[in-house]
Amino acid sequence: MSLTIERNDSILRTRYFALIITLVLGANLLFTSSHAEFVAGVNPELVAKGITYHTSYIAKHEQKKGRSKLPKYMRNGYNEQDVRTLAQCIFGESGYCSYTLKLYVGSVVYNRTKDSRFPNTIEEVVYQQGQYSPVGSPIWYTTPNEDSFKAAREILSNGSALPPEVVWQANFKQGRGVYCTLETMYFCY
Repeated sequence: MSLTIERNDSILRTRYFALIITLVLGANLLFTSSHAEFVAGVNPELVAKGITYHTSYIAKHEQKKGRSKLPKYMRNGYNEQDVRTLAQCIFGESGYCSYTLKLYVGSVVYNRTKDSRFPNTIEEVVYQQGQYSPVGSPIWYTTPNEDSFKAAREILSNGSALPPEVVWQANFKQGRGVYCTLETMYFCY
């Protein structure tokens, strides 16, 4: 049995081929409908954030039409691994404390990705040596609770719940000054 694709179906054929390449090879693709062809390529910044050309193109196209089905955090350049890593950090640092504390803990991680003194990805900030004590401890291997995931998605979708200068959080004062204290933690500039 063979599949015949007629000449006037070149766009369909190209989309089908791009889908096969994406699924089988995991290639990063950008489909350009005006030329009915695809261009394979890698943008290191997007790949570091887990976005392929193909995904970002679809997200932008769907957003223009006002009907994007991608979660907002994905449209912002984050992926499920970013959500999981942030949720693990939030849960490790705050456990079963209030949702507000979870938002604040995650916001410090988020703010650090935007600050030139720290790495620029969620994963690099969380795994930076000497920064987050739960990393590698038994609690790190515990599945975070739903509030931790909810807080992670909210932060990656809407940004920090704290001012951008708040990049320190601990059970003691540090940095240039205290922004606020919540439960047992100081959030500092």
